[in-house]
Amino acid sequence: MVRKQVYMTAEQEERIRRLALQRRRSEAEVIREALDRLLDAHASNETPPLEKDALWAIVGLGVGDSGDVSANVDAYLYGGKE
Repeated sequence: MVRKQVYMTAEQEERIRRLALQRRRSEAEVIREALDRLLDAHASNETPPLEKDALWAIVGLGVGDSGDVSANVDAYLYGGKE
């Protein structure tokens, strides 16, 4: 384990103390658990790598030789003048 020193408000200290007493655990354990929960929640909200995104598989399916698709998208989709 790595030792860290942090500043907290008096209210935070009291809440940690009460929770530690209630759970019959050390204040350090309560703090570590709170940190783990915060970090896990943050990690689950991170954007996955593109390679794991199901939509990434369709990227490039419309590659063609014309090179003007973005300029003439309406003509390709709906027909008409280019």
